[in-house]
Amino acid sequence: MINKELGDRTRYFKETEEGVEAVCKVMEDMRTEKARETRIDDIQKMMIKLKMTVDQAMDVLDIPASERSIYIDKICAK
Repeated sequence: MINKELGDRTRYFKETEEGVEAVCKVMEDMRTEKARETRIDDIQKMMIKLKMTVDQAMDVLDIPASERSIYIDKICAK
């Protein structure tokens, strides 16, 4: 690797347990956020096309009560 600092950092993320865990955490967070964004889009489409309330749409999508405030906050923010 031409840049020693970059090479060292790459080795850390690829070859140490802490580095691999850090990368896995970032990837998991990205997947979770993408899934939420997709669900928000689905909720909004159901509200518009099927004339559902936000609660009705979340019922259809089986969104747990413990997570509903997350979606409501994001929908209201748009």
